[in-house]
Amino acid sequence: MVLGPDAKSSAPEVEVDIKSLHAKIGELVLENDFLERALARRAFQRKAMIDRHHKLALTKQAALLGISRGSVYYEPAPVSAADLALMRRLDELHLEFPFAVLQSATPYS
Repeated sequence: MVLGPDAKSSAPEVEVDIKSLHAKIGELVLENDFLERALARRAFQRKAMIDRHHKLALTKQAALLGISRGSVYYEPAPVSAADLALMRRLDELHLEFPFAVLQSATPYS
């Protein structure tokens, strides 16, 4: 008899590790809290959202925000004084002679 007292259930019982589920829920809550601020932001705004003191790892923050991990660690090199002086002089020349145009590096054919 199929439905008798000795019948076995067709769905096997799955053992659930409550501790790991609670850990996963905690992780997802942490990610959710972090991402609430990220919705509808531009890339430079999302990059500015990286919090080095947040409980969420920098790698995970970068992945969640959709930015490259390398950009999190990148620090641009400072511009040298000589380059700044050159740029300043070019600006002065352009303001003094706005009609003068530099020749293109590629010749016209």
